[in-house]
Amino acid sequence: MNTAASLVDGRWVVDGEKYYCTGTIFADWTTVAVSHPELAGRQIAVVSTQRSGVKILDDWDGFGQGLTGTGTTEFRQVPVDCFMPQQTNDSEAAIFQLVLMAVQAGIARAALNDLRRAVQSRTRIFTTGTGVPVYQEPQVLQLVGEVSAESFAADSVVIGAVLEVEAALGDPGLNDEERYAVCELAANRAQTVVQPLAIGVTSKIFDGLGASSTRSGCNLDRHWRNARTIATHNPAIYKARIVGDYEINGVQPQRLSVTGEDSTHRA
Repeated sequence: MNTAASLVDGRWVVDGEKYYCTGTIFADWTTVAVSHPELAGRQIAVVSTQRSGVKILDDWDGFGQGLTGTGTTEFRQVPVDCFMPQQTNDSEAAIFQLVLMAVQAGIARAALNDLRRAVQSRTRIFTTGTGVPVYQEPQVLQLVGEVSAESFAADSVVIGAVLEVEAALGDPGLNDEERYAVCELAANRAQTVVQPLAIGVTSKIFDGLGASSTRSGCNLDRHWRNARTIATHNPAIYKARIVGDYEINGVQPQRLSVTGEDSTHRA
């Protein structure tokens, strides 16, 4: 972990650097995962971005998420306002992941809207088509219907997962470990399904429009770029395995105490 808390003149401060700090550019306060000399695992420090020791860099160069305020944040002797209490079985990660799933569903819906407008306004037909206007072309209509159905499915899966998480959070009959498992499994199942739907929709829209839709001025590729970039958050390949291990072996989802570089890795 490349950020650490230390005690200086009776006050906790943070030093280090964090890359991929989504939203920090727009934030007055931020949370920082830090190592702590007196506590094991990841600790979360709350600091003000207005402190003189905070330097926020607009250096994100990914092909998606260009407007999310993602970049590097440097911390030099930045006072800690407080440490957030850490609970082994809280549902924070599941809720964060569902927010990302909602974004994915929104991207799919936006791609459908752009596809609809483009097909409705298109005048050119293909010699390999049936000779009718594109907005009446059976195969194009079928493709639009598929995109609409897949967008609807993404919405429905996210809403279903949110309702399951809400129910678990309000269920007094669940203990903390059980509640954590229900929330994690709901989010993991949703992520396993929604990400491929969003990525598929944002690629498929071009099949109904032709080569002219790939012009930079159309900017339709932004949907795929954003969906693909968001899908790299907590990659879905790990989530399907967790769900499968639970279904077959009854293994409850486990929360790691720290993420980042593997100090045991050898080149």
